[in-house]
This record gives sequence, C-alpha cells and structure tokens, in this order.
Amino acid sequence: MAVDDTAKTPAPKLERVVVTTRYADPESGDPGAARYGWSYVEDGVLHITDAAGNALRGDDDRPVTVTLDDASNARLIAASLTKKRGGSRTTGFERGPCGIRQGAMGASPSSDPSG
Repeated sequence: MAVDDTAKTPAPKLERVVVTTRYADPESGDPGAARYGWSYVEDGVLHITDAAGNALRGDDDRPVTVTLDDASNARLIAASLTKKRGGSRTTGFERGPCGIRQGAMGASPSSDPSG
C-alpha cells in the first residue's frame, strides 16, 4: 500500500482584527468607519491575508509578512498594518512605509509594502 505524501496541511487559523479608521462625530451624525483585517502566525512569521486566507500583497507583489521577535505582538502589528492599509488597490496596500520600524514592537518586517 502506497503512502500519500501529498496530504494537505491544515489551513491556519485566521485571526480577525477590527480597527477604527474614522471616529464617530455625534454632532454631524457621522457614525465613523472601521476596517477588518485578517492574519495568522506560522513559524514566527505574521502573514496578512484577506478574509478567505489569501495573502495580501504589497506594491512589489510579494506577500505582506512580518518576522516576529515576540509572537505576543502579532495582534498589535496586524492591527497597525490593517489601519495603514489603503483601500483602493486590490492588493490591499498602497505605496508608502508600513509604519513598523526594524525592531519596533518586537518585529522585523520581511516584506516592505513601499516597494
């Protein structure tokens, strides 16, 4: 009997973050705005995805990932990247710095969305 080496690995568990992109203004009746983001951590690397788990890509067309020094910061970093993400591109990220410096928040960016 042959052994099936092509068995699929289980899909990673996606974590959702919700960030405020515009605060509510009771005087004008503006309810504000929020943005959802999804990510997962695998082997110490934070992967930013869409709701279906497909990798979001930067302007350089590489998946947006962050190598974590401390996995406990994954949610904070995912929220920061979600908040800074532009909404007009299908990749999910506009040109410009991702806002995380080398070593900041226990992270080392491995794909800079600034291209």
